[in-house]
Amino acid sequence: MNSEDLVPIEGFGHDKKRNRTYVPEGYQTRTPRRREKLVPDWVYNPKRRNAVLDSHPQAEYMKDTWSQVLYCFYNRRLTAQETADELDMTCSAIKSVIRKLKRRAERLDAKFAAKEAELSHASQLYSEGASVRHVSRQLGVSVGKACRLRSVHLKGIAPNPICGESTPTTA
Repeated sequence: MNSEDLVPIEGFGHDKKRNRTYVPEGYQTRTPRRREKLVPDWVYNPKRRNAVLDSHPQAEYMKDTWSQVLYCFYNRRLTAQETADELDMTCSAIKSVIRKLKRRAERLDAKFAAKEAELSHASQLYSEGASVRHVSRQLGVSVGKACRLRSVHLKGIAPNPICGESTPTTA
């Protein structure tokens, strides 16, 4: 078959160099590849998700967009490109939002772990009979913070800064 034998179809274009007929608008010829996504647990916990969404200075402005991205990407299990098409954004913007929110969640988890470690160390010192001034020197915190840690130790409950729930302390 020669390229002279090919007649372009009406409404379609023809590339003579490659000897191919193509659709100028283009369309998807196959279904998108669906990879198994590891969904972080904070996505399904409303308090933690809101803490992650509120943890940025632009939170008020971007919270709706970010929550829509999370819903489409994780709950509906759309690909980044499908999410971008649905929300009228670029694929790179969707990936950037997901990456930023994951980092914020990791940072909040690290802060919570550090506070929990500080509290358990203070609890241990108080259970050994240490004074407030001694605890403040050991932890490198102010006396006021050492007093607050002491009151938390006496109550036996540590407030969770991420989701507002209370977790029992270990002595």
